[in-house]
Amino acid sequence: MGEAQLGQILLYRARGDYAQHLPEIRRTCEAWLSQVSECYAELAAIYQKQGDGAARTALLERLQAAYQSAAVPPDRVLAVGKVLVDPVNGEPDPQAAKALFESIAPVYADAWISLAELTLGYPDLGTAADAIGYLEQGVTAGSSQAALTLGQLYMKGREIPGDPQAAEKYLLQALPGEPKAHFFLGKLYGEGQLGDIDPDKALEHLLIAARNGNASADVALAQLFGAGKGVRVNRVYAYSFASLAMSQGLPQGQLLMERLAPQLTPEDRRQAEALLLREQQARSGEQLSAQNSTQSMQEML
Repeated sequence: MGEAQLGQILLYRARGDYAQHLPEIRRTCEAWLSQVSECYAELAAIYQKQGDGAARTALLERLQAAYQSAAVPPDRVLAVGKVLVDPVNGEPDPQAAKALFESIAPVYADAWISLAELTLGYPDLGTAADAIGYLEQGVTAGSSQAALTLGQLYMKGREIPGDPQAAEKYLLQALPGEPKAHFFLGKLYGEGQLGDIDPDKALEHLLIAARNGNASADVALAQLFGAGKGVRVNRVYAYSFASLAMSQGLPQGQLLMERLAPQLTPEDRRQAEALLLREQQARSGEQLSAQNSTQSMQEML
C-alpha cells in the first residue's frame, strides 16, 4: 500500500500539479514514513517550503535515528541533505545538510562529493582546500565520481588553481566508472593543456565519449577535424560529427553544419552520409572499449 501511495506522489510530480497536493502528500508521507523511506525527502521538502521548523527538526532527528539503526539506507540521508540546500524548497540550510552528509560519508563514498560541492557553494563552511580534501577522501573510498569531479576542477581552474597534470591523473582514475571522463581527457589532450597537442589520445577519448552518448564530444570532434588542430583538416569527418551532435539536439552541431556545408562537394556529401551511417551503426551496439575505439580512430588519421 505504501508503494502505491508513493506512486501517486510521483504521478503528481510528473503531471506538474505536485504543489497543489502538498497537504495530501504531507498526510500520506507522515502516515507511511516508517514503511516508505523515500518519504523522508518528500517531507523535508514540504516542511522547508511551509516553514515548519519544528516538524523539520523532528523529522531530521527521526531520520538520524533510523539511519543509526540501519532502518534507512545512506542514500536516503543524502537525498534529504540535498533537499535542505535546494533553493526551490525555500531558504537553504547548508549547516543541517553538512551534518547529514558527514554522518554517512565514512560508509557512503559519494557523500564526500556532496560535502565538497556544499563547501564550494557556501564558503563559510570551509575553504577550497577543504573541498579538495573531501574529494580526495572520496577517491580513496573508491568513488569514480569524486575522481571525475576533482579532474574537472583541476582542468577548469576556477574554484582552485588549474593543474593539467592533476586533472589528467584524476580523470584517468575516474575510468571506467565515469565514461564522461573520456570527454574531458579528449579536451585536455586536444587543446594541448599538457604541452603539445596529442591528437591520437584526443581522438581516442573523444570518440569513446561520443559513442557512449556524449553529444558534446561530437561537437569537439567536428571542431577538431574542422580546424585541423594536430590532425589533417577533414571536412567530411567534421560535417558528419556535427550532424551527429545536431541530431542529439545541440545547436552547436547545426551551426557547424551550416558553416561547413558550402565547402562540401557532392562527393564529400556522399562520404559524409556513409560515415554518418557507420557511426550510427557503431553506436547502436554495445559501449566501446578503449581498444576498439582506438582502432576506429586510427582509420580516421
